[in-house]
Amino acid sequence: MVKDRLVQQAILQVLRELDKWLRHKLRCVRLKQGKRRYAIAQLLIGQGLPAKRAWLLALSGKGWWRLSQSPQAQEAFSTRWFEILGLVSLEHQHAALQLAERNRRIR
Repeated sequence: MVKDRLVQQAILQVLRELDKWLRHKLRCVRLKQGKRRYAIAQLLIGQGLPAKRAWLLALSGKGWWRLSQSPQAQEAFSTRWFEILGLVSLEHQHAALQLAERNRRIR
C-alpha cells in the first residue's frame, strides 16, 4: 500500500514537470512566432500585459527560451490561457483516469 502511494507520488511529480516543460516550450514557440520586437510587444499587450512591461520583455536581448521564463511571458501566457486553448494538463488527466479506474473497480 505504501509502495503504491510512493509510486503514485513519483508519477505525479514527473507529470507536473512535463506539464511545466510543455508550457515553457509553448511560450517559447509563441514568442518566437512574433519574430520582431514590435510584434512581440503587441502580442503581449494584446494578452493584457501593461505596455511598459511588454516592451521590457520585447527589448530584452535574451534568447527565446530564457524570455519564455520571464514573469511577463508567464503572466501573458498563463495556465488559464493554455486551458482556454484546450491544452490538457497531464496531471489532471492522470487524476481523472485514476478516479475512473477506482469507480470501475467499485462496481
